[in-house]
Amino acid sequence: MFRRKMHTGAIQPAAVRFDIADSRTIALLVSELWSAKDASVVYAIDMLETVGRPDVLPASLLSHQSGNVRARALLALERSESADTESMLPIVRRLMTDSEADVRAAAVRALAALQQDSERSSLRPHLADPSPAVAAAAAVELADAGVADDESAAEAALARIIADPDDPAGRRHAAAALARIRNPAFRILLVPLIHDPDESVAREAIKSAGARGSVDALLVPALVSRLGHRTLKQPAREALAASGEAVVGVLTHVMADPHEHVWVRRHVPATLQAIPCQQSVDALVTALDDPDSFLRFKSVMAIERLQRAHPELQVPSGVIEARLLREAAHYCDRLTLRQNLIERDTESAGTLLVRALDDKLTCSLDRIFRLLGLRYSATEPAALAFEEVLEGSPMATTITATSRIATLSMTPNEFLALLSENVGLAGGLFRQAISSRGLGAGRTLVRGQRPSREGAATGELGAVDRLLVLQSSPLLAHATTAQLWSLSQIARQVTLAAGAEPVKSDTGPSMLFVLTGTLRVDQGGASAMAAAGDVIGVHETLAGTRIEATVTVVEPATLLKLDRDELFELLADHTDLLQGLFSKLVRQS
Repeated sequence: MFRRKMHTGAIQPAAVRFDIADSRTIALLVSELWSAKDASVVYAIDMLETVGRPDVLPASLLSHQSGNVRARALLALERSESADTESMLPIVRRLMTDSEADVRAAAVRALAALQQDSERSSLRPHLADPSPAVAAAAAVELADAGVADDESAAEAALARIIADPDDPAGRRHAAAALARIRNPAFRILLVPLIHDPDESVAREAIKSAGARGSVDALLVPALVSRLGHRTLKQPAREALAASGEAVVGVLTHVMADPHEHVWVRRHVPATLQAIPCQQSVDALVTALDDPDSFLRFKSVMAIERLQRAHPELQVPSGVIEARLLREAAHYCDRLTLRQNLIERDTESAGTLLVRALDDKLTCSLDRIFRLLGLRYSATEPAALAFEEVLEGSPMATTITATSRIATLSMTPNEFLALLSENVGLAGGLFRQAISSRGLGAGRTLVRGQRPSREGAATGELGAVDRLLVLQSSPLLAHATTAQLWSLSQIARQVTLAAGAEPVKSDTGPSMLFVLTGTLRVDQGGASAMAAAGDVIGVHETLAGTRIEATVTVVEPATLLKLDRDELFELLADHTDLLQGLFSKLVRQS
């Protein structure tokens, strides 16, 4: 099986993690070297190198009819530590005049490897090769030769390739070649390539700039300028971060310079975040006073992540408190503007201006809570007695502080009043409870009791009949009569024929109480049948998520439908019912 997979190319050389160099495997690979398919020959060379047997590669591969095979054989020769230099040199020199540029470039590299430091000057004629790949390969070998004339010629050849505005492929070859040159005098050639208008050239140049770890100081300004580019900012950030604290000073200066490009400044915080040191934190804290709110937001996020990953880094509490007070003042100003606008013009509630103010208020709240997290703790706060408040049950344990703590407290009545005014918050709490208890996945169907007055479902149900149906559900078993009556007023009766699908992907979630008939619920590869008394979509409706299951009517059915929007409007006025639903979820898990 293994050899059959290898024969078909299913095994990648890079994936081999064990010794497969037995005689039968080697024989199979050697036989592939004579295949009529170029790809099979290249694959065999790759595998033979991987298993440590490049010595069995025949010299005839250097005369193969395929240029890809000749180039790959030259690469194997370049990497070989036991090549017969005397017999290989004439063949390699012949290939330096090959008709294919990739072969000539590979021959240049192989010749340099065979000759080591001797006779490298013989490569100088190839600096004028019409193929940039060949010229760049020759320049790589001559740049580190230690001969002044050779180095100057190599620099001139690379500069010529870089200056050609009509050949991005050539400039890309030059950028890749500079990554292999150790001579620091050549690093300056990367500057125009980093600024190259062709994105692929600039990306290769940025990669070369960071190839040796710490970035040369001459390249830092060019890399910083690329932080403002939509797709190049990430590789530029990685190259700068590899230099560590050496570039923090430059980044701090750029971030504080109001004349710098705005998007360059805005991407500096994420770069400083990748350099975890106190100097980075100090720079980010200073940026909290910047007039640019987006830059301030990015700085807060960067400080958050640095402090979470490196608690030893210090954030001055006084600066955070001052920023927190200013952010709270901004929130109050915007809230006042919004309220004044609505009071003076009652029709303005749905206007774009009010929507913009709402967005600003949301952003301000987010920043306020992030700053609170920085001021008091870098870890997630603990919510004590949270479920007890939501359930309306007394505390079962005593809580004792073992060290100095800071708390934000609310009474149960205050918390329930907050929920009644914020339906989104209530939905989020249900979503969190359902997710943390694993009630969402594969739990669309909730079993219940058969309604005591099923026969009434043959016609239109009255309010009392709807109340009795709701009461039979375990979810509402503890609801008061008044609460059930309110629910019965918003529940709608739906009659469906066999084959109908009551759950549509383009509609919001709703609870479906089955009165009569049978429905099939298909979810996650499993099927279940829903009959009278069962409820479909309970968890999705409370969490505000789409029902992923496919629901199909098997036998004509009558349902009682409770839409989420109407349910949560009701819960806003009946927080005790909200408590009951949450308590049922907690105890159900």
